[in-house]
Amino acid sequence: MVSVVNISWIRGKDMYKKYLLVITGAVLMLVAQTASAGRGDLYYGVDVANWTYTEAPDTGSATGIRGIVGQQMSDTLGWEAHLVAGGDAWVPGIGVVQMNALAGAYLRLNVPFGTGDVHALVGVGSASFSSGPYWTYDAGVSYGFGVIGNLSERVALRADYMQYVVSTFWDAK
Repeated sequence: MVSVVNISWIRGKDMYKKYLLVITGAVLMLVAQTASAGRGDLYYGVDVANWTYTEAPDTGSATGIRGIVGQQMSDTLGWEAHLVAGGDAWVPGIGVVQMNALAGAYLRLNVPFGTGDVHALVGVGSASFSSGPYWTYDAGVSYGFGVIGNLSERVALRADYMQYVVSTFWDAK
């Protein structure tokens, strides 16, 4: 999942809704991703989340909204919690797959640089998806990595990749 807005996927009759989602997400990503001012400070953010559902050999992607809350306990160690919701993906061979919820709790390892950091996350994640009357849920090891650049003491930009759940039957990232 990368929190960078990409509007090349927008097509179809609901295009205005998707443009609104992308524009709203971009504004939230720029304004609400709060930089940690120091050790012990809570930080939070909301951004656009591009997610992918794979049930081999079929794959589909959609866009939702992700909320993040975390705390830096030192320059190199912290924790984060993620909650992702929204989006319907067309998956060939399955049909429309809807994300019900995707969540994770992580240990965050940082390498500070300049006014930002490069970080790795490792923890547990869970996800629930549905397609028509069918639904699936799984939980397991979750990991990711990313970079944050602080624009000011209170505003930051973030780009990251997260592997939320790997199931025996499907994959959510």
